[in-house]
Amino acid sequence: VVDWIDADSDIAGFGGAEDAYYLSRPKPYRAANQPMQQVEELYRIYGFDAKVIARLRPLVTTLPVRTAINANTAPEAVLAAVFPDVPTAAIAAFAADRLAKPARSREEAVQRLGSKAAGAGVNAIDVKSGWFEVTVTVAQDDVRLATDALVRRADNGASAIIWRRPRF
Repeated sequence: VVDWIDADSDIAGFGGAEDAYYLSRPKPYRAANQPMQQVEELYRIYGFDAKVIARLRPLVTTLPVRTAINANTAPEAVLAAVFPDVPTAAIAAFAADRLAKPARSREEAVQRLGSKAAGAGVNAIDVKSGWFEVTVTVAQDDVRLATDALVRRADNGASAIIWRRPRF
């Protein structure tokens, strides 16, 4: 992924790939050399197959800007990646408790996760979201239409559709 999104043509490390590899494929293409636009780009990146992507899909997203992870909605595996020193039992307890009582602030989330959460991951979380993936499905008789969209809600409450695409 590092080679896919970086601006150079140098392989970043073991297992990476750049244009030379992608241009040798049966249907040649180049590395994006820019941030990913959609998670489905993983299908084009060396080392990823459908099985790996199916496991990652519920845990990752792509956004046009860096944003904090919502501690009130993030899967336990994501919280464990952000806070590797926090025991999985503490993460599971927080995840169960947040259903009835969501954290009201970043500091409260960190406090409820435990003292080992007070590290580098603190700035990687928040307790609100400004980005949403929306799926709309309409069915009538034998006809079914669906579309996906990425919607951004600004701090002032205004919302904008960043992209949308038909779902097949």
